Amino acid sequence: MVSDLLVSVIFASCGLRDRPTFLVNALFPWGSYLVYFELPPWVKKFENISEDEGDHVDIKAFKRFLKGDADYRNERLYVMPVVTDAKMAVRMVVPTKNEFKSNAGMAPVSWSQDDEHIDSNTGETRHAVLELAVDCMSDKTIRTFVSFMRRYLVTMTLEASVLIDKPYNSKENEPSAFLSFFKWDKVDLAKCTVLPPKSEQENMLGGNVYIPKK
Repeated sequence: MVSDLLVSVIFASCGLRDRPTFLVNALFPWGSYLVYFELPPWVKKFENISEDEGDHVDIKAFKRFLKGDADYRNERLYVMPVVTDAKMAVRMVVPTKNEFKSNAGMAPVSWSQDDEHIDSNTGETRHAVLELAVDCMSDKTIRTFVSFMRRYLVTMTLEASVLIDKPYNSKENEPSAFLSFFKWDKVDLAKCTVLPPKSEQENMLGGNVYIPKK
């Protein structure tokens, strides 16, 4: 399945189809948070990804993850966040300096992907992209929690590791991989990018694409 974001004009114009990309698109009551990671150049068509005899254990884990279906990915993609600095109100809800492990299946998520192909309009190569959309609005508990955290973002520091590991309670031996580390350090939402209002043309198209002004 290909989402509207992956084929939108703004996504390509920002250079995010110039190389293989893994995009995390988190939708909050107060905005969207996009994180993107560059994928290895061998990611072209997801169904054609195959393990090689000489692959390192983390490459094996990553290849299985990329080729797997939504259930496979949800059970094996983990985020390990740690709040390293925060006000007392946050520390009472989320103990600081204690890691906890949460997999993608614990929140409403959906996966989209688009294989590498030639754009029929421009003749340019559009490299493969994988998108994880995280819905932090439809579930009442999650929505309440992120709304509470919003007011404290400007005063808190959060660090998180992203990894692939075997499912909870699984006794099977599976390869694992560390993917990335990122940090939110006193984020001021008032200074974040604000997309322009939808134009009449965008509304007619259902708002699926951002059309730059000439």
